[in-house]
Amino acid sequence: MEEFLKKFIVPKRTKIYAYRMGYDCGINGSNLTNCHFGIFSTPENTKAWERGKKDGEKIKAEDK
Repeated sequence: MEEFLKKFIVPKRTKIYAYRMGYDCGINGSNLTNCHFGIFSTPENTKAWERGKKDGEKIKAEDK
């Protein structure tokens, strides 16, 4: 039963995680993981995600 419940535990959302997910979105486009509503649980996480997305888009544009 405990193993079953672990599947439903959402990992702690941190600014680092939010930045990484924003970066992934900037590189690969949005998906259910990198745009999950839990990432935007605080204004700080939202800002970190937006910075990550901007940085990812910048890197993607440089690769073209």
